Amino acid sequence: MNNTITQNFIREIDLKKFLVFSLSISSLILAFPLLYFPIIRITKLAKFEQANIIEIIVRLFDSTPVVALITLFSIVIAPLLMALCCIFFTLFDEAVNEHSFYYKAYFFSKQWMMLDIFTIAVFASMIKLGELVDVAIGLGTFFCFSFWLLVFFTDKSLWFQERKKTKKKSNLNAFCYALAALFLLIPANILPIMTTAKPGMVEKTNLWESIMHLFEGPAWPIGIIVFLASFCGPWFKIASLFYLSLTAKSKKNMNFKRNLYHFFENVGRWSMIDIFIAVILVSIVKLNALANISLESGSLIFTAMVILTLLSSASIDLKEPIANESV
Repeated sequence: MNNTITQNFIREIDLKKFLVFSLSISSLILAFPLLYFPIIRITKLAKFEQANIIEIIVRLFDSTPVVALITLFSIVIAPLLMALCCIFFTLFDEAVNEHSFYYKAYFFSKQWMMLDIFTIAVFASMIKLGELVDVAIGLGTFFCFSFWLLVFFTDKSLWFQERKKTKKKSNLNAFCYALAALFLLIPANILPIMTTAKPGMVEKTNLWESIMHLFEGPAWPIGIIVFLASFCGPWFKIASLFYLSLTAKSKKNMNFKRNLYHFFENVGRWSMIDIFIAVILVSIVKLNALANISLESGSLIFTAMVILTLLSSASIDLKEPIANESV
């Protein structure tokens, strides 16, 4: 009986390994058209502009190299690294070890991978560009979404889960990161994140103005997503991080605190959606005298604030929940 159970368990793992290997190889193959084909095409008065992901990142380096590096890692390097690590997981048993490089690299990349957020930002950017130019979606966007789906299903097919105690955590560090994020939050919301230059007009928009613009016309569903993720989300997350870092050692309401922690661990990255919208607009709109968009200091401050909240969340050390504990 025990031998039968063991054999079935091994057979199930082998099937999952084959599935993970197949999905990972498919992801790597799909990465080439993802990086090659343009994500958006725009035209106005016979002027034509388009850009793929690599061109977007290269153009960003001219104005905001820090944002460019973060974009490069979160939408290119991180998902590719996840796919490569999954291949090693299927080929070498020692790779599935909490002390191995591949294990650490995979879960680190998973935390910072934002390809799904970038895909939604593409559609929001198209809506914003609609009043300036004629916009068409590029093949790169479809490959971007398909690549994310493959990475997502690969992660769900893994036959093991992350062991949370792979590194030492500190609630004091979590509090300090959250405090630093709070100091950046106000200027991140007040300072302009981008400047739009059109004939006879130069308009600087901050985070709030950028979000409100999405509520004009048929773009309001995306406006709600961006409003919740980029405006409400950081305030609520920082307040929650203070609460968690100060009460982590208390056993009271532990299940509630763990649920709150896991919620922000999964959705905290979505605060970057408005920055990705600005990144796409800045990189695509290069129509000389017709229109031009550039990033401002607010985008860098907002990005730094989001990174600090992610670091704070990663530093939280909660005790194990008590059995049968009421919330």
